Amino acid sequence: MAEDSKDQLAKEILGDKPAAAGAKGSPMFLIIAAVVVVIAGGAGGYLAGSLLRKAPGPQKAHAEESAAATSSEDEGGSHSESEYFEEFEPFTVTLETPRRDRFLVATVILAFDKADMKVVMEMLEKKKRELRSKITLYLNSRTLEDVSGTKNLNRILRELQDMINEYLWPNQKPLVTLVLFKNLAIQ
Repeated sequence: MAEDSKDQLAKEILGDKPAAAGAKGSPMFLIIAAVVVVIAGGAGGYLAGSLLRKAPGPQKAHAEESAAATSSEDEGGSHSESEYFEEFEPFTVTLETPRRDRFLVATVILAFDKADMKVVMEMLEKKKRELRSKITLYLNSRTLEDVSGTKNLNRILRELQDMINEYLWPNQKPLVTLVLFKNLAIQ
């Protein structure tokens, strides 16, 4: 009799069809389906994020064009295999705007001859903090117009190169042959 009442209760909950308690209606099936959906969603989100991270945004593409334009201006468009590149951590500065509400995030790369690598690396090791400070102050004094357009960005790169060479090797042969922006974003 207890089994009859259990069967009766099951029929009321699940309906008259005994197949309703089959694979598609079972709690285990629902749990497995939910786990698969969560995993698929997570994998899709991760894949989309990694693809978007690799694709250059409008500001990054602009910076890459700027770097390419600078390299072609300075060295005929090709880098020799005798060059070495030293990348700084990204700089985040507030641009000189009326409300001081615009930010510039830039990754700066210095290029120099491999033959000068030992001298340059020793000097960078000694003066890296001061050099970062000088670059930060320089970029912080730029306006939104200063960091817009290829012509202005090329001018900034040349001025940075001159400033770095003069600071590290005053009145000597400049050893930094090129300054590039790896990433450049205005927020």
